[in-house]
Amino acid sequence: METKKTISFVSVAILLVALSLFVFWVTQPGTMKEFEKVGEVFYDQFDDPAQATTLEVSSLSPDGTLNQFIVHRKDGVWTIPSHHNYPVDATKRLAETATSFLGLIRESVADRREFRHDEFRVLDPKSKDAKEFTDPDRAGQRITMLDEPGE
Repeated sequence: METKKTISFVSVAILLVALSLFVFWVTQPGTMKEFEKVGEVFYDQFDDPAQATTLEVSSLSPDGTLNQFIVHRKDGVWTIPSHHNYPVDATKRLAETATSFLGLIRESVADRREFRHDEFRVLDPKSKDAKEFTDPDRAGQRITMLDEPGE
């Protein structure tokens, strides 16, 4: 009789140890690649503002529609493609915008959970989530700069 009690206590103890190890393993935070990038330059290959040939600004309007403003440099002249390639006389401003991306350092990670991106207003306005599941005022703005090959 005592042997059966001892075996049952040992069995329960082994089961509880296994359960606690499983819970410990499951609740450990995963390693994030984003934390490893803190302190590094965002765009290390972008070292010359003259490389930029396209600048696109995207945002959501209050009614949830996507607003996009694109300027493109073609044959040395900046134009607005959506307005019949109307020439833009803002070369200095566009150069300053491109220069502001040089040496931009990753400072910190605000949160690792994507569902909180709208809270920090960093949700991509071009994403499906921004259009369907978010208050447009909580979506961020997306600024895209491309070089001639579209990178």
